[in-house]
Amino acid sequence: MTSKVDYTNSEWNLLKQAITLTWLIVTASDFTLFSAFKEIFTFTKKIKNAQLYYQHNQLIQGLLADISDEETETKINEVESAENFEDFLEDGLEKLKAAVAIAHLKATPKEAQEYKEFLYEIANQIANASGEGLFGMGPKVSQKEAIVLEQVKITLNLV
Repeated sequence: MTSKVDYTNSEWNLLKQAITLTWLIVTASDFTLFSAFKEIFTFTKKIKNAQLYYQHNQLIQGLLADISDEETETKINEVESAENFEDFLEDGLEKLKAAVAIAHLKATPKEAQEYKEFLYEIANQIANASGEGLFGMGPKVSQKEAIVLEQVKITLNLV
């Protein structure tokens, strides 16, 4: 089992950043103010549930303990200041790929697999948090979100 001491500061920060990036990539793919509120709530709920579900995964537990509200706000500001979504998505997917590579290199095989699954679960639950149309009453996952979900799945090598 691995913990923060097994990683450099930059590696740990990237592993941690991948958690919020996964959420933001999906949110930014089909952004509306109404859906953003539901997706923020879903992300927070997923983090709390992960603390129980992954209680035996020291990597995930350590990362979750280190995520602060301030970091989440900073990430939201990065989305707002991004020049365009395609560049944000490309950069985000590259960071996810790098984070997964670090997990495979330093974590146990089980921790690394669960880390990848955890990241995808975040993306999937965010995509399903709010529907299209008036007050999110339409289909749960938009076409844009479905495309991004598939790209995240491929990046995490879960296909």
